[in-house]
Amino acid sequence: MTKYTSVINQKADLNDQKQLSLFFDQYKLFVENTVIKMSERRMSLNTFYMSINTLIITSLGALGEGGLFAKKSTLLILILLVLGIASTISWISAIHVHKTINDKNYTVIVEFEKYFPAQIYTSLNKDIARLDPLSEGKSFVTQREAIVPYIFLIAYILYSFIDIYKAYMN
Repeated sequence: MTKYTSVINQKADLNDQKQLSLFFDQYKLFVENTVIKMSERRMSLNTFYMSINTLIITSLGALGEGGLFAKKSTLLILILLVLGIASTISWISAIHVHKTINDKNYTVIVEFEKYFPAQIYTSLNKDIARLDPLSEGKSFVTQREAIVPYIFLIAYILYSFIDIYKAYMN
């Protein structure tokens, strides 16, 4: 992993009002366009994956009862299980990518806020870290967000083992 290098231009004179104003404008743009929009994208992504996995689980339940496609249900169940496992692994991967990006964004915000009289994000994240040790001091993405896809993954794996067990017992 590469060492973090400063985003602050070392030649900038933050004692100059004009440069300080530009510096603050960049901070506002960064927070608005990077942090807030990334959070919105992450929520949309979670909603998408939640919908896909809910549909797959519902379909597995319907097929597992032997209702619609009783003779071909084994193949359809297998396909749904593969799709479910693949989508869940993709979801977990996406969460970890977003976590890495958010950790980097947080580092930049902390660096920016060193030059401000109020350190809002830095203070907020310290408070959250005290209240929620699992957050690792970062409020953007916590470890708990990845729990749901892991639950789906475990459900798919258990369903696979149960289905295989039932196939061999018959």
